[in-house]
Amino acid sequence: MMTPADFTIGLSGALTLYGVGLWLWSWVGKCPPVIRMRYQDCGVVIVFASTLALYAVREREWNIWDWILVFLGPVFISAALWRLFRTQIFIKPD
Repeated sequence: MMTPADFTIGLSGALTLYGVGLWLWSWVGKCPPVIRMRYQDCGVVIVFASTLALYAVREREWNIWDWILVFLGPVFISAALWRLFRTQIFIKPD
């Protein structure tokens, strides 16, 4: 039987891979610079959010790197979301 913690760990891993994939696609894909930056920002938000969710269900003692990531994660998330909202006006619908 799958517990909610197991589900969270699996979903966090899948979302981390998706966020890293978005970040890699921003460098590999042929896209305009604004779109590339938006892919990178979406990847940052997804990776840090899934990592923070993973830390919420962990049952081991945290070390200094865990605490640094927990405090810096929301800073990176908010900065990436701010850039996403600010660059939305440059995206033209087809």
